[in-house]
Amino acid sequence: MEPQNQSTTTQTVEWRYIRVKQKEAPTQQQLLDEYGQSLEKVSWLRNFYRLSSTVQLASSSLYRQALVFGIDASSGAAVAALNPQPGDHVLDLCCAPGGKLSMIAERIMPNGTVTGVDISASRLAICKRLIKKYSLPNVRLFACDARNFSTLAPDFSRTPQPSNKETNIDSFVVQKPPELNQLPLPIAIQQKTAWKPKNRKKRHLNDLPHLYYCGNHAIRSDSSRLYDHVLVDAECSSDGSVRHAIGYNKKSPWLEEEEGEKKVESYQILEGKLKQLEQLQGQLLERGFLLLREGGTLVYSTCSFSERQNECVIRSFLDRFPDAQVVKLIPAPKGSELDGAPFVDGTLTGSIRFD
Repeated sequence: MEPQNQSTTTQTVEWRYIRVKQKEAPTQQQLLDEYGQSLEKVSWLRNFYRLSSTVQLASSSLYRQALVFGIDASSGAAVAALNPQPGDHVLDLCCAPGGKLSMIAERIMPNGTVTGVDISASRLAICKRLIKKYSLPNVRLFACDARNFSTLAPDFSRTPQPSNKETNIDSFVVQKPPELNQLPLPIAIQQKTAWKPKNRKKRHLNDLPHLYYCGNHAIRSDSSRLYDHVLVDAECSSDGSVRHAIGYNKKSPWLEEEEGEKKVESYQILEGKLKQLEQLQGQLLERGFLLLREGGTLVYSTCSFSERQNECVIRSFLDRFPDAQVVKLIPAPKGSELDGAPFVDGTLTGSIRFD
């Protein structure tokens, strides 16, 4: 018999990522039974797995039981670089919708705290639901412009006392550059509705300015201490995740698209908006650094490919704050969490990008 002609086709698998709960983690077999043979453990990121993007995560029983989180590997890498430890006090600026904040919250248990800040009330509502779903303790959320945020880390060693709201809001005014006290919102941010507290018949005297949610009464106050770690996952043009955004029919307010087009290459950012965005990013980075204790760690991250939104922002910041230094993460120490991560060097010494 004549051999039949055979053709081989290769198909590129598109991946999505999950993180299993730190406590009560499902077994490898449970994960395989739930998500199939496409499941693979991510060797360089603790508790992370990747699986085919065709898997329906939201309808899976492990997800409904709050045993797995949906989160990108790049987001997990930002938290791993921050390296929060049990007992640390962490500030997450631009925290919504809460994937990174939730990962931090698990890593600092049982005695650490996470303070999340975001300007969008609707996105903070998602964050709050996530915190409650996964029963994450010691988390508090603030709805405000992160560039003006000034509440310091909570103090577990003292019982919250009634405080004067007028004086408490600028509790570390000595360290704040005056020009950052009340910054105007850029156009893209003005389109979002800032959260305002509802009128209440009763209100705790020690409630902090712009407090949106607090899961533990013991951290419903501030102290005189700065944060051990700060994550600034800054507002950006999101050009690094346009393909994902198109799939969900979302659009970054910073990007323009050709009329009628829904292609990745059709998106662009205008020069005027880019300058405005760079200013916002620099102000967020500066605010985060002012809230960081001496010797603490700050991670600045975006989902943009743009050098102007990444390395250039950091260079400008370092010129203004010579006491800050960039910590080199790669090559990661052998056997450490980020060992083997798909990183490449950025254009600034010490900066990294996903390959």
